[in-house]
Amino acid sequence: MQVGGYLLGIGEELKRIREEKGLSIYDVENQTKIKATFIDAIEKENFDKIPGRVYVKGFIKNYAKFLGLDYTVYLQEINKHFNEDNSEDILANSKPQLVRPVKEKRLSDRIIKGISLLLVLALLLFGGYKGFEYFMSEKAKEPQVSEEKPEVQPDPQPEKEAEPAAPATEPDPAPVTEPEPNPEPEPTPATEPEAQPQPEVTPPAQPVAEKMELEVIMSEGGPGLDSCWIQVIVDGKLEFEQTIFAGRESMKFTGYKTIDFTYGNGAAVRIKVNGVDQGVLGAQAEVGTRRYKIEDL
Repeated sequence: MQVGGYLLGIGEELKRIREEKGLSIYDVENQTKIKATFIDAIEKENFDKIPGRVYVKGFIKNYAKFLGLDYTVYLQEINKHFNEDNSEDILANSKPQLVRPVKEKRLSDRIIKGISLLLVLALLLFGGYKGFEYFMSEKAKEPQVSEEKPEVQPDPQPEKEAEPAAPATEPDPAPVTEPEPNPEPEPTPATEPEAQPQPEVTPPAQPVAEKMELEVIMSEGGPGLDSCWIQVIVDGKLEFEQTIFAGRESMKFTGYKTIDFTYGNGAAVRIKVNGVDQGVLGAQAEVGTRRYKIEDL
């Protein structure tokens, strides 16, 4: 394997094969879940930027397998570089497995814990019994209130005295009155017709968009604007989560209910919703989340 300007030549060869396949670092990142910064460190053989030798070997193994190469050749070179044995057991997984030692419990500890548990249960049962006994004793002290209603005796009705009969009298003759002249009818003032209530006119309902499209536009770069970590959740499902860099092509996400957009550098990214520019999201290094709903468009 030729070195060609690199320490081992591994990174140069992986980069050359990637470019021959027409793949970018971000394509490899999306498929292998290896961060773009680590892929760049592998291609430049800056292994100090990767935390731990096990991660270096695991990343190189997954990267080579993704490109369709025999990863054992690259592992042999990396083991020579680290002066380690070419053991496949260490590289069974790309991530190290943490093994926690199991502490043996002594029999005496178990007996003590069992006795403590029994004592706690006994105390709880005794306390519950005493509480119930106190409750019953207090209830027995309460006076018993009879719920029977007293009978209501009806009041005797006083007898009515007989009223004396009125003496019979002859009716007085009706007085004769002369007919009064009919007064002339007074003219009634003309009344204005009452105003009829006007029917209420309801404005037509605004149409609701069928879907919404969120476009993410990265900045062109500059101090503090070279990268931004973003997360996009569409209709409750995680669609995208990684760090994007300046100059990257815009990305589009389509949702039908909600889109939650979280960013880690508000000044380095701006977005459009259904073609409407929302502007820069915030200040440099500002972290925030924007939620867009279909009914708000």
